[in-house]
This record gives sequence, structure tokens and C-alpha cells, in this order.
Amino acid sequence: MENQIDNEEQNLDQLSDEPPRLVFVVTDLDNPASAVNLTVNIPTVHAAIKRVMAEEPELLTKDETWFKQEKRLTVTASRIRMSFWMDYESAVANGRKMFLSRIIGGVCSEHFFKDKFLSDNAKVAFMVCPPSNYLVQTREALMAGLETLREIVSAKVVDEDGILIPRAADVVLKAVMHLDMRVKGAIVQRIDSRTLALNVNQNMSPNHSQLKIPRTLEELDAQLEQIKSQLHLTTTQPPMLDTREMRESVEVKIEKLSGAASGAYRVNNEE
Repeated sequence: MENQIDNEEQNLDQLSDEPPRLVFVVTDLDNPASAVNLTVNIPTVHAAIKRVMAEEPELLTKDETWFKQEKRLTVTASRIRMSFWMDYESAVANGRKMFLSRIIGGVCSEHFFKDKFLSDNAKVAFMVCPPSNYLVQTREALMAGLETLREIVSAKVVDEDGILIPRAADVVLKAVMHLDMRVKGAIVQRIDSRTLALNVNQNMSPNHSQLKIPRTLEELDAQLEQIKSQLHLTTTQPPMLDTREMRESVEVKIEKLSGAASGAYRVNNEE
């Protein structure tokens, strides 16, 4: 019967995108993958867990909500707890024992951990309290949010006189739209994107499209000249003017102005 259940779970895991979850074991002395056995290389942590098991075993039955509400533990305690279980998962996956440096490294000092944290049974019990799976926690929060949205949708949008309450109606409308998008999906927006392709070879001779890839600059120049001739892109150079003929064809008369200051001349272009 147990083998049948295991096979069914494996089949479900194959159909799901989520990998199989690790089962957290804390105080089982017969299980080599339990937290108490994986901390044997950390004597202070191992002794603290066994002390809680002997002195206040009821603390090991509490969940994280109880610890946060009743004990009001600090952010540092939460970080030590998360670091502890991160190393636990790594140790189980790699078949090794846990390390102190992986638990408190970058979180707190060894002095604080040993003297202030491990000496408190409630804090140790909180540390070995398994955290919720991230995906499970996220889905639970989503379900709680959807339940709240359901309450908002059921809220009154008119007063006792039947007059619309604008702010309440706006909140309800947004909640309904959010639920509608979650059930049906967002409206698909399509953008008409068209590409025009111009074939520049359509007026060229059939042989032009069969030009070989040039291997030298001379071959490239020859192919360019061939393309220019086929496209009738011949260029004409402007005629060069003979500057000597220009000088001979231009006659300039210069005369001195009478009565003007010395050095005053003008150009006389009259015939």
C-alpha cells in the first residue's frame, strides 16, 4: 500500500512543475537527516536542541505564528532561523553535516549566538521551527487576498436612501475588474506591424544576381562599374576650364582717379 502511495506521489510530481519538497525533520534521533543529528559537528547547537527537547518539549510543537505573537522575536532571530534551514536543506541535498559558519555567517557574532541566543529555549525552539515553503506561503497569501476581494465585491455601494456612494462603487468596480482579469485574462492588444520589402534587383539583368563574391579590390571595382553601367548611372565630369584662355579673354582697364589721394584707382569696364 505504501509503495502504491509513493508511486502516485511520483506521478503527481512528474505532472507538476514544482520539484518535490523536502520534509523537515527536527528531533528524530533515528533519522540521520534530522536537524538534531545534522548538528553533531556543532556541539553548542546540538546541545541546545537536546536541552529544549528535555526541558521544554512543548515549545517544539508551536508554529511560527505563535512565536511571533507570544515571544515577539527580533529580526535577527528570524534571520538566524532562515539561515539555519537554508544550511539544513543544503546539508541534506549534499549528504553532509551542518556548519556553524553557514548559520550565523553574515547574520550575527558567535558571542551573541552562543550567549544570547542559544541560552534561550524559546529562541532555539523558534530556530528549529521549520519555515513555510515559499510557494505555499505565496499561494496562501493570494487566496487570502482573493477572499478579501470577495468581501469588497459584496460591499454596499448605495446608502439607505438608494444614493450611490462613489468611493465605494469605485473600489468595488476595481475589485470586480481585477477578478475578471484573473479569471479571463487581460484583454489582448494587437499591434498591426507591417514590413515593406523592396527588391532592388528587379530591373537588373539576370546575370547581375549571379555575381561572384569579389576576392580583391580590383574585382570589386570591376563589379561596381558593371552595376553602374546596367543601372545607367554614368556620371559626367564638368569640363575643365583653361585658366590661360580665361586670362587672354578678359581685358581689365585700370585708371588713376584725379584729385584723389595717392594710391586711389578704379577698374574701368567700359568698352
